[in-house]
Amino acid sequence: MAKFLGFIGQRPENDYGKGPDNLWSVGNNHYFVIECKNGVTNHTINKHDMNQLNGSIAWFKEKYDHTSSCTPIMIHLGDTCEHGATPLEGCVVITKEKLKSFKKNVKDFSLAIKDKTNQIDEIKKLLIHHNLRSDDIVQQYTKVINA
Repeated sequence: MAKFLGFIGQRPENDYGKGPDNLWSVGNNHYFVIECKNGVTNHTINKHDMNQLNGSIAWFKEKYDHTSSCTPIMIHLGDTCEHGATPLEGCVVITKEKLKSFKKNVKDFSLAIKDKTNQIDEIKKLLIHHNLRSDDIVQQYTKVINA
């Protein structure tokens, strides 16, 4: 998905056995540190899942110097932590509803660009229209995690 939207992405946990599920470089030395909780059945974020995102933030800070920054993102059914689960500052969540909206806009974007492969300015306009730039992703598709 990162590459499709014009970002650089990798899967550190899958590739190296450590780090977040997904890491997107979204420009200006800023990254999305993403933990996907697609197997959860509860709308409450448990301590284990929150600690995993917090651990991915620590991994990021260890691997990247002080000139780099990140937005920690969890993909989860809900946006509220259970007792004992504490998100670090800046943690956001893509809930089921927000993910549905994101997926719809990605699909609409993909249909709109199918005949515009070499039209960079048109593709940029479509990214804006479908709220798929890095700032848009955070503003439109995430919520602050409630502690």
